[in-house]
Parts: sequence; structure tokens; C-alpha cells
Amino acid sequence: MWEPPTACLLAQCDADAAALEHARPLSAGVLDKIRGHLRITLTYASNAIEGNTLSLREPMVVLEGQTVQGKPLRDHLEAVDHAEALSFIWELAEKGPAFTGADVRSIHALVLRRSRPDEAGRWRTTGVRIGASAHVPPDPTAVPSLMDQWVAQWNQASALHPIARAARLHSGFVSIHPFLDGNGRTARLLTNLDLIHHGHRPALLVPPYTAPLSSAGHPT
Repeated sequence: MWEPPTACLLAQCDADAAALEHARPLSAGVLDKIRGHLRITLTYASNAIEGNTLSLREPMVVLEGQTVQGKPLRDHLEAVDHAEALSFIWELAEKGPAFTGADVRSIHALVLRRSRPDEAGRWRTTGVRIGASAHVPPDPTAVPSLMDQWVAQWNQASALHPIARAARLHSGFVSIHPFLDGNGRTARLLTNLDLIHHGHRPALLVPPYTAPLSSAGHPT
């Protein structure tokens, strides 16, 4: 269930956004370096939450066109797919201001492009259950209309703080669970699309069993 972020967290996020705005415009070299770093850390973390076994360093190897010995082919494909979806997110964030259901399906299509091409970009047509959750997502026949409502809410002006808004949109998306697979990765990408679009840095959600990324020289 969605819960509003604390005032302290929102104040810190505002300070970070203000510092980022003050630093703009960023040079092409700096922007490429930042995006390259995020491409690795976000790809690692989002896929690891779903069980991908690549370590923090290994997505970089995969994205350079190499393979990691002993790791499943699907883990490699998921890394490439997520990195491409993230690049698309940056393009959409610059496009704005309105987003569509087709944009959502395009993001999902990239997330599953190689690992699950049979389901890439398709609303689910069967019932699903979310592991370790009592929530039962709606019947698949309701998914198209519910996603139309979700997209309309996404495009509405909101009095909520951008962080709270993104959190609520994330909660609404995963409650609908519109796809057969890839919902979590797509939800995190959509959340970050909204944050970037509203001047905030992307959120990095770390798997609970992983040491803080800062211990490896990466921001948490």
C-alpha cells in the first residue's frame, strides 16, 4: 500500500534537485558520464530485485558485448534489455509533457525484448498473482481501461510533491499489474521517468540482500 514519504525525505530530495538545477547546463561529457554510471547501477539493481544473478560489476561487461562465465543467458539478455529501456526513458523525459499508453507498452517491450519476446509490450490476457502478497490484481479484461485511467492520472497536474506523486503512480501501476512479466522493472522505469521529467534524479532501489552500493564506490 502506498504511504506518503516523510517531510524530512522530501526536504532532502528538494535540496538535491536544487543542487542539480544549479549545476545545469551539464556538459555533454559530464552528462554521458552520469548516464553511463546510472545505466550500470540501475540495470544491476532493478534486475537483481527480480532474481537476476549478475553482480554489480557484471552488467558493464555484458553491455560491452562480452559474456560472464557461469551466468545464465537470460541474465545477460535482461541486462541489455534494461539498459536499452533506460535510454528510451531519457528520450521520453526530454519529450514531455504528455505520455501515452503506447509509451508504457514501448518501455515494457524493450524490457522483455530479448528475454521474453512473446510477451513484450502486450497487456496480459490471464490472471496473475504477486508472490508473497495478499493483493490479487484485477481481471485481465479490466486491464486496458484501468491503464487508460492510470495514464490519465499520470498526465494530470498534481498538488503532490513529485516524490510522493511518483510513489503513488508506482503503487497504482503494480496494483494493476498490467503485464504477465516485467511489471516491477517497468514500474521502476516509469517511476524514474516521472522523477526525471520533474527535475529530480532517478531513484535507485537496491535489493534487500545486497550490500549498500556506496560500499563499492556508488551512491545509494
